Amino acid sequence: MHEALNLIQETQGPSQFTESHARTCRKSASVTLFIFSPTDVTVVRGEGDRERLKVQQNEAAASPSATSSIDTHVNRPRCENHPTVSCEKVRETLSDLVKRSGGSKRNTLLNWCKRKTTGYPNIEITNFSSSWSDGLAFCALLHTYLPDQIPYQELHARRKERNLRLAFNVLRSVGIKTTMDLEALMRGDCHWQDVLFLVESVYNHFET
Repeated sequence: MHEALNLIQETQGPSQFTESHARTCRKSASVTLFIFSPTDVTVVRGEGDRERLKVQQNEAAASPSATSSIDTHVNRPRCENHPTVSCEKVRETLSDLVKRSGGSKRNTLLNWCKRKTTGYPNIEITNFSSSWSDGLAFCALLHTYLPDQIPYQELHARRKERNLRLAFNVLRSVGIKTTMDLEALMRGDCHWQDVLFLVESVYNHFET
């Protein structure tokens, strides 16, 4: 195994590790090497001291074009151990999330909103009232799921009514109804439980 690893280092990367190098890896036991980025390399020990080398270009290894930090928040689930590899989204009910977090439903949803909107400019979610009054928190949260419907880069905190109407229209388009008073919300006078209920509806719609 160590000899094979040395060969890969000497060839300056897995892309230059050829079958001729593999033939020098003479071991009595099977040897399998896995190198995930940027190229997958598998060296398999066969019968009669023969080795087979398989070099595959990793389709996911192509360098993506530069994107803004906002683009990285689009809802693309990633494997925890290999964050560059997409994997199946794990569904979790809100009650399970609350149990796992060990806190109240309010704090669990508040922390979830913070995680979902990390990196979005002009947002600081600390409560379920004034933090949502300019509509940007709603828009950022929805942008992580529906980036084509929320042009977040074009939004401004001072245009509260526009932001809130955009967010509420998108919510209605996916079947999430709201009867919140926009004027009260813009003033920060709405009841925090109304905002909590709406955020809970977003979680249940997209995450469960």
